[in-house]
Amino acid sequence: MSEGAACFRARLASLRRRYVDELPERLALVEAGVEAMVAGADAELLGTLRRHVHGLCGSGATFGFRALSERARTMESLLVEASRDGDLLSVEALRAAWEALRAAAEEAIASDPSAVGPSASAGSRELPVGSVWLVDPTGELDGPTAQQLVQHGFNVERFATSAEVLERATPASAAAVIVEAGRSSARFEGLALAEALRAQGATGLRFVFLGEGRDMDARLRGLRAGGVGWLESPPGAEPLIDLLDRVVERGVRAPYRALIIEDDPDAALATRSVLARAGFEAFVVGPEHLLTALETLAPDVVVTALELGTCKGSELVAIIRQEPLWVGLPIVYLTDRWDEELEHEAMLRGADAFLTRPVADQRLVEVLSARACRARLVRQQLLRDSLTGTLNHAALMSALGSEIAGATRRGATLAFAMFDLDRFKLVNDRHGHAVGDRVLRTFAHLLRQRLRAGDTIGRYGGEEFGIVLPDISAAGAMQLVDALRQAFAETEHAGESGTFRVTVSAGIATCPEYATATTIRDAADAALYRAKRSGRDRVVLAR
Repeated sequence: MSEGAACFRARLASLRRRYVDELPERLALVEAGVEAMVAGADAELLGTLRRHVHGLCGSGATFGFRALSERARTMESLLVEASRDGDLLSVEALRAAWEALRAAAEEAIASDPSAVGPSASAGSRELPVGSVWLVDPTGELDGPTAQQLVQHGFNVERFATSAEVLERATPASAAAVIVEAGRSSARFEGLALAEALRAQGATGLRFVFLGEGRDMDARLRGLRAGGVGWLESPPGAEPLIDLLDRVVERGVRAPYRALIIEDDPDAALATRSVLARAGFEAFVVGPEHLLTALETLAPDVVVTALELGTCKGSELVAIIRQEPLWVGLPIVYLTDRWDEELEHEAMLRGADAFLTRPVADQRLVEVLSARACRARLVRQQLLRDSLTGTLNHAALMSALGSEIAGATRRGATLAFAMFDLDRFKLVNDRHGHAVGDRVLRTFAHLLRQRLRAGDTIGRYGGEEFGIVLPDISAAGAMQLVDALRQAFAETEHAGESGTFRVTVSAGIATCPEYATATTIRDAADAALYRAKRSGRDRVVLAR
């Protein structure tokens, strides 16, 4: 077990011990409520008792006490029925439910407090980040294609045969494998390589297969062997690079943000711990803070309970779906009981999944990760520039405004840089717009390769780009942007008449000197203008 996993299990064990330690106090509150109801029931006492019992439903299952949760659910159902129908509550039924709950709780208290329940078998898959393997027996790819992969920041490792891969490669070092699916008599050679590597335990490898795309037999085998893409052979460099950019994570992916809506503190804390262990940024709020949290946190996925004391989870889902901005936000129920009618209602209101405690950590993480990933991809399609894959103009300016607001709240610094590719019209005139588009994509790739995960990249328009750099000084921004300028100036681009180079000019403005999106953009634009007037291929800081 890794040190991180051991720490995580220790954390869950600590939460479980605390839960067990607090059980007697919780039971005393329930017992007092039962005695008060026996002495003289009223709506207020009934509501108070129901809240105390409800708090044991989800948290019990979270920490592996299934029987405790089941007894609490039985008692809560009894109280809900009495509250809904207005009938007199049977004293005998109430006492029987209480005795069953107390017995289950006493069993939980007597159990080993260091044992962690089923939800603690955590595991989150780490995505491999490394070189791109080019398995190329014919040598067709070992030329301009390989050179452009290197130029775009990929570390390319070449192999002449599949046997060579099996002999000397370390699967953990690969981010993706580009391989011919197979031709003629060796039709499935590349697929056989993928299957052999997976049999050796390299289950995280991403394979890009080259071959006839309409061969369904080959496509199915490729998918089952870990294929993430299929291109006609031989592929052009651009579609190959675009595919690799989609499937290979270079650097650190910004963590998924999960918003947990829960009124049971123990259940909320346990869920947050599981997600934090898996790399999520997880936030817990009560239902009353939902709209504010959506606006300020911009989550990738929402996790909500079925019953929240003051309202139903389905009501919160309906409210979220009333907001146009959050229509596509994934919502997952994490509840202590399953009911077909309730699940049906939840799905009709707009929920995406329904999980019942106890749920294994890995399943919880996988369900939330899959939905968060899909939501990001959909959002990116709406916010991205189709040519470069960077943010479009509107999204860039929106991100700039949000980052400035955050920096102002934290008292932090921020820099905004604008770039303009020098004499870009001449590139289009001399080499054609297709080559010009490739130059723009190359610059965007360079920015993605060199900048941090928390930095923002956008195409401002035409040959102009903008980047938002949080938590950086003016001197640090100047050094970083100038390094980008130098790296791009040294990049060679291929045209029909040979290779050529393009330079770039940049202007930088900083916050708090400029404290709004408009003023910092105008200041950076003015600095960029001075850079162009001063001879181009330079960086200027706003005064």
